[in-house]
Amino acid sequence: MSLKKQLIAIHVFFAALGVAVLIAVGVRLVGRTVVKPGNKSDILIPDADVVQALTDPATRVATARECGRRKDRSAVPILRGFAKDRDPEVRLACVWALGEIGDPESVYALRVRMGDYHAGVRQEAAKALGKMGGSGAGNAVYSLMDGLKDQAVEVQIASVEGLGMLKTQAASEALQGALSGNKVADVRRAAARVLSKRQDEDATRMLCHALNDREAGIRLTAIKALNERRTEPTYGAIARALRDPDPNVRAVALEAIAGIGEPILPHIKKVLPQTPHMEARLATVGLLKKIETDRLPS
Repeated sequence: MSLKKQLIAIHVFFAALGVAVLIAVGVRLVGRTVVKPGNKSDILIPDADVVQALTDPATRVATARECGRRKDRSAVPILRGFAKDRDPEVRLACVWALGEIGDPESVYALRVRMGDYHAGVRQEAAKALGKMGGSGAGNAVYSLMDGLKDQAVEVQIASVEGLGMLKTQAASEALQGALSGNKVADVRRAAARVLSKRQDEDATRMLCHALNDREAGIRLTAIKALNERRTEPTYGAIARALRDPDPNVRAVALEAIAGIGEPILPHIKKVLPQTPHMEARLATVGLLKKIETDRLPS
């Protein structure tokens, strides 16, 4: 036997031995808890059937997804290992499962998958990183920021959605950059959609700025979100939306003005002379008269 064949045989033998030991450990320790010296946290031992199913290529994908659905934290070390599998379908399933389980210790493995050659795996990794709260959030942000530069638009969108789930200042700044500076309308639209679900001051400020976007759909998403807030910081932006070239945006602005009432009057009086659309001007004048009338004592 040649030296090359001998080396291959040795490699196969030890690989098989490793799998056998892994299964044996799972069988003997199932249901037991092992405490790592110097660490108060327990090491969870996965169920023996799970170990065996994950090491079987025929059942690996289905088992990984089942672990994710069950949020089986004991399976995390094995899932992290198979997230490097040669089969992209296996990598995708393991990455999805790690995101569903949400263990902060999975952040590094997910960050590595953001460099995967398969766009679907990168997209799933971005979504999974968004679910890494707590101690994992800080490191997740930087990989998602890199994801905003990905060649695949779907990865950029998934990165935006992931950033929207991370409540850190760095994530907010990255979202602002995506909303105001990304060249792809679908990515900016995703950023506006994500921000519309948040109620913090940073999100409100960015949505006000989004009313300057060249895409009418993005401006419409922004004005609808501002209409739901109707807070003092939104008054100026809502009033300026009366000058928007899109009638749908102007219609929502009028609805917001009617709902806010007297507090928005100074802003309306400032922009009304500069409003070029006659129907918006007439409707606004009607609203002003109604608001003034409502102010009079009965």
